[in-house]
Amino acid sequence: MPKRNKPPPKRQGSLYEYGGTYKRPLFRLLFEHQRWLNSEGRFGERLDGMEFWFKDCDLDGVDFTEAGLLYATFEGGSVRGARFVGAELYWAKFEACDVARADFSKADLTWAIFLTNHEEARFDNAKCDHMAFSLEAQERNYQLDRTLRLSGFGLIRPPAKPGPKKYGPSPR
Repeated sequence: MPKRNKPPPKRQGSLYEYGGTYKRPLFRLLFEHQRWLNSEGRFGERLDGMEFWFKDCDLDGVDFTEAGLLYATFEGGSVRGARFVGAELYWAKFEACDVARADFSKADLTWAIFLTNHEEARFDNAKCDHMAFSLEAQERNYQLDRTLRLSGFGLIRPPAKPGPKKYGPSPR
């Protein structure tokens, strides 16, 4: 009987990609991203994906410059001194993750939420639309965005929801 490839075991605090049938080691993706940065795109591969989950990982000083980390979750652990310059961090969540001295300059932090210390982090020229520093603020931003939408022509309310359907004889 032929041997079947098994996915690597799920370990707390280990660097494995979240999701998929076979989990690809995240440390390999981080290594390829660093090669891509050092060679100015000639070698390696840009870190670009959705729903990465970093749980209890020590990522101090890691360079995430220009990485695509949509819906990424950094839960526990630390990213002290990490560089997120120009990174795409839509809906990223930093929960109980130490972000002291992390550099988020020019990063897109749309809908990001920081449930952690953020006072020492740098946010120079970062896109911070709907960014929140608590769950209450995130919910408030979401409700405000649903009721009022900003367009190039001013403030426009979304179309009203249709009322309840009236049941009766169908027109023929």
